[in-house]
Amino acid sequence: MNLYLIYYLAISFNFQVYIIYFYFCSVITTLRSAFCVAKYLGV
Repeated sequence: MNLYLIYYLAISFNFQVYIIYFYFCSVITTLRSAFCVAKYLGV
């Protein structure tokens, strides 16, 4: 394996982790805001 391939795999892996992390954070934020709205409305 040459260095470029290892570098490319590392970049793509980090990018996948970043996408998963961003998706997880957006889901958490959506759930938290929905919970706050429900608590505010007294549901």
